[in-house]
Amino acid sequence: MVPNRRGSLHSRRILALASLLICCLLISGLVAWNLSAAPKLKPAGEYQASLSPYDYNAAYNFDSFSTKTGNSQSLLPATYPSLPSGKLVSGDSRFAPTPIVVNGSQNQASAPGYNAAVPENPYTLLNGQVLPPTPGIAQVIQPEVSGNKNLNSLQAGKSQDLKNSQPPVNLSGPPVGRVMARGNQLIDARGVPYFVAGINYEGHTDRAWLMWQNDKWDPKLIDQNFGQAEAGGYNSVRIFVQTQLRDDIRANYWEKFDKIAELAEKHNLRLLVTFGDYYENDLNKLIEIDSAVARHFANSSAILGYDLRNEPQFGELISLIYPAGQQPPLQTDAMIKVYGERISQADSDRQRGNAPGYLNSRQAYIYQNMIHLYQEFQNDMGSWVLQTERASAMDYLDSPASAKWKPFIDALNGTIQKYIDLRQGAIFQYDPGRLVTIGWNRPDLARMPANHSLGFISLHRFPGDSAGGLAGTLSMLNNLKNYYNDKPVALEEFGYSNSDGKNSIPLLKTASYETAIWLFLYGRGYAGGFKWMLNNFTIGANPYENNFGVTDDNTQPKPAFFAARSALRLANSTGMSGGDFSRLESFDGRTISYNWAGSNALFGNSQQFRDARLQLTQSDAGPWSVWWPNTGEGQVLINTTIPAQVVLDLKVIFPDWKTGMRPNIVSDNGAPVNFEPRGDSSIAFNTQPGVLYSVKTAAQPAESSAGNNP
Repeated sequence: MVPNRRGSLHSRRILALASLLICCLLISGLVAWNLSAAPKLKPAGEYQASLSPYDYNAAYNFDSFSTKTGNSQSLLPATYPSLPSGKLVSGDSRFAPTPIVVNGSQNQASAPGYNAAVPENPYTLLNGQVLPPTPGIAQVIQPEVSGNKNLNSLQAGKSQDLKNSQPPVNLSGPPVGRVMARGNQLIDARGVPYFVAGINYEGHTDRAWLMWQNDKWDPKLIDQNFGQAEAGGYNSVRIFVQTQLRDDIRANYWEKFDKIAELAEKHNLRLLVTFGDYYENDLNKLIEIDSAVARHFANSSAILGYDLRNEPQFGELISLIYPAGQQPPLQTDAMIKVYGERISQADSDRQRGNAPGYLNSRQAYIYQNMIHLYQEFQNDMGSWVLQTERASAMDYLDSPASAKWKPFIDALNGTIQKYIDLRQGAIFQYDPGRLVTIGWNRPDLARMPANHSLGFISLHRFPGDSAGGLAGTLSMLNNLKNYYNDKPVALEEFGYSNSDGKNSIPLLKTASYETAIWLFLYGRGYAGGFKWMLNNFTIGANPYENNFGVTDDNTQPKPAFFAARSALRLANSTGMSGGDFSRLESFDGRTISYNWAGSNALFGNSQQFRDARLQLTQSDAGPWSVWWPNTGEGQVLINTTIPAQVVLDLKVIFPDWKTGMRPNIVSDNGAPVNFEPRGDSSIAFNTQPGVLYSVKTAAQPAESSAGNNP
């Protein structure tokens, strides 16, 4: 009996272990399935772009540059495109800042010492108050710009003195009429230049890529998120037509789409609608949706324009089913006749799995040959870039080295032209003249001449947090602006994640990178940009992809939110002039340091800055801004992303400043701010992160007060 009991016990133990093993395997399988089923967030896989030869990062060697020697490398393009009238041209002394003084030494900037231990959310408390729930974020002071006072009535029941805090109001006002291209600029219905201060939006933090689904559709959350965008200074939102919305459109059900447009107008935003954010191999079916949307929104001021496709790839362009009689060049055997066969018909048939299954044998043969040719073209391009100092794929297209590929490039261009003509033509049938673009993420495709027929040119770049990657992005933008000198150029997707997938990336560091890009776009006359992304996401499987938001997992603003806000509001203020960098450089290849100046603005990220107008000392390196929207006795707006002391000489900023007048200083929650008078026209005060401070004239002689604000 005892042996039987032992055997029974042994059997039970084996059964228990087996059950435990099965449970572990089942749980592991479910976890893996859930991760694989999670939305494929963007920019998926693009983190490796920082290592791509097409970014020309290898041309930057920072080994000989360090903070010890004080040396650095400039990240600005070597050549400048011509700028619109009134913009700063390289060497223009009108906007040249006075010498920067750092630690007592002129003309030498200190390397930024980004604090890796930045609190996860340093903005939970502002001026001792708990940050209001979304969408308020923090009230934004409305600069007094002529003609904008009536915008206050647009905010739900709030009417306040302009000398105090104001609800978040987009300076370009509610959408009226349509935005159009005129030369290399965008203009609104009044003929005023329109800078696209855009944000990409895929839904609330807990439903990215799922926002259109019936069980996830929540207009209240979208309303809050659009309020966040408005508070951040954005005037445009890029949204995506995904499977559920496509099905709604086919069913002639417009309630969701109309609600999005209504909420956009409520928050002074325009929509850039990206079509076909799902797999579709039949161009006729894409055109069906293009036409329906264009017809429905033909008279809507809420629509900025249409993006035909998000990041179309070469293989997609040559494998689509085009309408009868509209076969593009790369779907013929013309290039096989020019360059020779790369794969035989027999081998193509044996490797049938390498081509889309809906193609017939002959079509698959041509497709596979074109894929081989394109790869050879890419390899030649990459080799040339690696051998050429500070060059990109776009530069290769301008070089004699690309001459052998001219027939192929012409056929590729002809294929893209056919794609544009068919889809843009369908939109223009119902909404002629509406802005149309394509969201290219491949430099060679973005540089095809066919793009001249678009309303504006779009590029996507995610080079990773390297200085060389930033330099490559700016160089490609510079190339596009020179090449498309008659077209507006926009950076339709860009941004920096606060995670590399394993380690966190400091919030102040990414804020510096993104603000530098915004200043480059505005100061050098680009059409604008769309930051990727409004929200962090909490449902994705990849930490890198989840952390691109200007707000965090709890929808609270990051430093990048506040840093960009000043640049965007400056860019969209009536009567504002341009500016440019006096320096944009790196000492170590990872961190950047910059100063940017305009006739009415100073931006930087150094720990210390000093000129005749401003003395600023921060506890660390991080973005800051000082700008004044009026002439004469006006208003100065100050924002820092970390605690700082600011000294302003108001007489230098405003030559007509009356001696004996004292200013008022208020924060964006309307609270008065204490300051220390210094002489007849200088004041000193301390700032807190993310708070927007307004310094304005008060009709009170200085001798009537004790010196400090009440």
